[in-house]
Amino acid sequence: MKTIIRTTLPLATFLAVVCGLVSPAIAQKAPVTMVITAGSTGKFLNTPHSINTTGYSDFTANITVRADGTASGQFACAVPNAIVIAGQAANATVNVDGSVTITGIGYGYFVGGGGFDDDSFFVTFRAGGPKVGGFDFADANFPVGFYDTEGVVYGAVNIGR
Repeated sequence: MKTIIRTTLPLATFLAVVCGLVSPAIAQKAPVTMVITAGSTGKFLNTPHSINTTGYSDFTANITVRADGTASGQFACAVPNAIVIAGQAANATVNVDGSVTITGIGYGYFVGGGGFDDDSFFVTFRAGGPKVGGFDFADANFPVGFYDTEGVVYGAVNIGR
């Protein structure tokens, strides 16, 4: 028993010291530069790059963007009787026009077609309320160069800096 304690105690002390030195560095995160909150109803806009050109979706977002370009939070969008998509934010890019592009991994469910996960996605948010705000969305299921564009009908996209 004494041998186990003599071996274990120094090892546990060493690990506690190392973890104590390393974990504060890991725990520190870059400062928050903005928060994106959004929600309500968006209308699909008929654009040359869109797959869906009519109808609407209910959408929501709550995403934190940090100074190092990382992002956390979720985006979700539901097209009635068709699909529900959600995405976990991982990275963010602030665009020259003031919009913000979020990338990450998504998952969802097609009505009558089953679920999917581990699907890369992007969503670009444009701040504003009805007829001003909106977003573009595409995931790995979209053909290259295609993405849907939606304009806010009710609610808003808020980009707080």
